[in-house]
Amino acid sequence: TLDIETTSAVTGWYGTYSAAGYHLALAHARIEEFDVEGAKTELAVLDRHFDTIEHWPFIVRARALIGLIEGTPVDAAAQLVESVRARSRRSPTSPAMRAMLAAVHAELLIAAGDLRKAEQVLSRRGGPSLDMSLAEARWALAAGQTSRALTTAARVRDAAGAHPRHRSGALLVSAVAHDARGHVQRATDAVVEALHALRRTGLRTPLALVPRSAVLKIREHLTPEQHDVIDVLLAGAPELVTHAAPSVRLTAREAAVLGALANEARVTEIAAALYVSPNTVKTQLRTLYRKLGVSSRDDALAAASAAGLIETDTPRSG
Repeated sequence: TLDIETTSAVTGWYGTYSAAGYHLALAHARIEEFDVEGAKTELAVLDRHFDTIEHWPFIVRARALIGLIEGTPVDAAAQLVESVRARSRRSPTSPAMRAMLAAVHAELLIAAGDLRKAEQVLSRRGGPSLDMSLAEARWALAAGQTSRALTTAARVRDAAGAHPRHRSGALLVSAVAHDARGHVQRATDAVVEALHALRRTGLRTPLALVPRSAVLKIREHLTPEQHDVIDVLLAGAPELVTHAAPSVRLTAREAAVLGALANEARVTEIAAALYVSPNTVKTQLRTLYRKLGVSSRDDALAAASAAGLIETDTPRSG
């Protein structure tokens, strides 16, 4: 780390326009330490340059992450939208920067529990972007769409040149999704791989951007040494997202179908138990899937569990 006083005395560039990259790097380092005040101090130095500096998307993103850490995602999302509108009119930015800002906007909305708006932001994506894909994977996880979460996370994880932030984030999404589907070993393997990347790079926010309860559940299957790694990474870290799921209201018949589904019953078995035809059960399943926002049995059970509609204490085979 550079000594700020020495650097300022020797070069005179501390706090200047040309030192923007330096202050942004320190701000992001503070964010990874969840040091809000330290990050704000670094960004405050750049306030007088904001209207003219070409790095403004990175400043906006850093401010958004600070709001996320402070637990004010709704206000942070509103401020991000206003900053982008005001600044873009004077200095349009590149598609890559727009995708980066859209991704952090979606992350804020996910943390606020507004999955509908987050989906709208993600649906307006332009070209391919690892930031947007990772945000999409996190959205799918929050929505209980574990198949989509796994597919999208794998695309991020395996992308050529993926940054450790992208790769570790994708691995953690995969871990939580696998755990929700009862795939304990796959969840454990993904967490272990993510921990190696996080410990090597000093990144901590990816671990805070998946539900804490899910991480602690997977932690039970790790070694004592791996427990220590997770505990150090989580020390002082805020809980940025939860397992909150959209409110779902089921009819008595839909609840019965869901309960049978959780017990591994086939369509014909459900039909016999409820004294209806298999076609009727299929219709009810389609309605149930639509209400849960999913398209498969496994995703329906994961979403229903996240919404507190069923208990899934016993892992299913996978």
